Amino acid sequence: MQSMERRMATATSVANAAMFVPLAIFWYHATARRAFSVARVLVGCLSLSLGIEIVQLVMNAGRVVDVDDVLFNTTGALVGLLVAWASSRWAGKRLRTEQRTRLLSG
Repeated sequence: MQSMERRMATATSVANAAMFVPLAIFWYHATARRAFSVARVLVGCLSLSLGIEIVQLVMNAGRVVDVDDVLFNTTGALVGLLVAWASSRWAGKRLRTEQRTRLLSG
């Protein structure tokens, strides 16, 4: 692989992963109060990615069907879940600390 091809492949992989990060964050926060399962979100994102690739295959509109897209989309969903989980833990700790401070001062 030439240097330019390597950069293009890397950029495409990063873009595929980045595309599913906000989806996973949204999905996590949309279902956080119900019976939430990380596996459910990951399977949902995997299914969505597979669906996209199947549509590209069936339409035959000059798009390249690639398993790497599915893998990087799912990896992006995992990153999004980790970000959402960490942010909700941080926000929860902060909220509990503020409530404790109000109780002690009031």
